[in-house]
Amino acid sequence: MFPVLKQHNSERIAVGYLGFRIVDAIFIAIMVLFVLIQIPIGSEYVNAGASDASYLQALSTVFMQAQLDAYNIAMTTLGISGLILCYSFFKSRLVPRLLAVWGLVGYATILCGSVLEVLGFDLLTIHAIPGGLWEVFIGVWLIVKGFNPSAFVTESAQADTKERDKERDKESLSKA
Repeated sequence: MFPVLKQHNSERIAVGYLGFRIVDAIFIAIMVLFVLIQIPIGSEYVNAGASDASYLQALSTVFMQAQLDAYNIAMTTLGISGLILCYSFFKSRLVPRLLAVWGLVGYATILCGSVLEVLGFDLLTIHAIPGGLWEVFIGVWLIVKGFNPSAFVTESAQADTKERDKERDKESLSKA
């Protein structure tokens, strides 16, 4: 998406989107590591006696909470990057505006819900439904229909269009 966003928006927006997606991937990787750490802890729990198992249970509980927090922080960064993406889609008209607005609402819901989960509210990931449905739908949409071809006007054609618009504005002002 970086080249498409860079072409249709500022480079800052494209770099911001890319940066938040990288942070999202890093937190997802950290989350996976916390899940994988549970395997050796479980093996040690089985091998440990009843008196030695309490610290392993506490350690496992800490890693489970860390996994959930890493997931929620990743979803927060996903919400921010999704808002950047959908704003770019809306501004450049690469997809129909209704789809871009649906994505904005979905990612705003993900962002707010993830922040609330980090703060301790248990939303049972229901906040991810609108954004998740949008991701499935936009994936199918882009495979079937692709981006709006009129959004890919060459720079010379854009300059010609701007000049024509300026001339029309001058003519309309002179007539009035």
